[in-house]
Amino acid sequence: FLPYQSLKLPWGTNPITDGLLSSKTFQSIHDGAAFTRLEKIQASTVPPDPAIVPTNPVVPTNPTEPITGGGSDSSQGFISSKVWITSDDKIAFRNDKNISGVQLGRLSAGTPVTILGEAVGGRYLNDFDLWYNIRVDVGGTTQDGYVAAYYVERSNFDGTYGTAISKNNGSYAHHIDEATHARLDPKNSSYRPLIESAAARYDWLAPSVIAGIGSRESAWGHFLSPKGPTGTGDGGHGRGLMQIDDRFHQSFINSGLWTDAKSNINYGIDNVLSNYYDYLDRVTSLEGKDLLRGAIAAYNAGPQSVLNAVNQGLDIDHYTTGQDYSWDVLNRAGWFQTHGWT
Repeated sequence: FLPYQSLKLPWGTNPITDGLLSSKTFQSIHDGAAFTRLEKIQASTVPPDPAIVPTNPVVPTNPTEPITGGGSDSSQGFISSKVWITSDDKIAFRNDKNISGVQLGRLSAGTPVTILGEAVGGRYLNDFDLWYNIRVDVGGTTQDGYVAAYYVERSNFDGTYGTAISKNNGSYAHHIDEATHARLDPKNSSYRPLIESAAARYDWLAPSVIAGIGSRESAWGHFLSPKGPTGTGDGGHGRGLMQIDDRFHQSFINSGLWTDAKSNINYGIDNVLSNYYDYLDRVTSLEGKDLLRGAIAAYNAGPQSVLNAVNQGLDIDHYTTGQDYSWDVLNRAGWFQTHGWT
């Protein structure tokens, strides 16, 4: 049930040959500003492969800073399986924190890296702007350089989700502002207490993850028409902040409660996400972060699509919109955590 953002393709940029997107993902480019389109799928079907293309690179504005958070061994990490969406299942290792930086090598999933620091640099994918300064072995030689933070996982997970969005990234500012202040909702002064209450019912769920789902689903109301908790997306099928689909949840939609922020959030968590979590826990061997990813992916593409991906040995996100739904939600969760959310 997820909108994705269509971004303008920079003139002269080829996201396939530049190693940013695979040909299987790069099928259609749609002109328009970031965060303007709502394109979603039915929960029981396999979606098409929408394109997510990089924005124009910008000049880095701050130096590399030490890594904060991420566990007792936070300097150690590895290249994430997310690289499977690129043209050769690898990600560029560059001499600068920008997609125009010279490639020093290409790193495959599982490659161990030492994270030296993080820095704001050129934009890539969905307006992400955070890069890691890393040390890595390339062809038998240890080298220092930069890699897009989205493609790096820290070795020790302590509940802090990595993010590729810098704390002051303006493209996402209205997401956290609305989640915190509910400016579009005359009935609530903040969604944060509602989110925290819903998360508290589950020992596997953090408020930041719910915040990440609401961010990607509706930008906490900014993507909807009209804007706010009573708005719709997906041609009118997605209802409210958590985009409950009227084709699959008719009783709840017919009750009219979907227009109430608290009811909408609770339904999305108690009747959708948690049900999918329990189901996948029963029928798969997924556990921990992977099980959470499975439930999040099912929120978008349905549990059968996730089960199919697992049984076929594919990434959990293979059948989700943009083939990145759960990874992106956790990426946004990590960004909310940089603003003090748990």
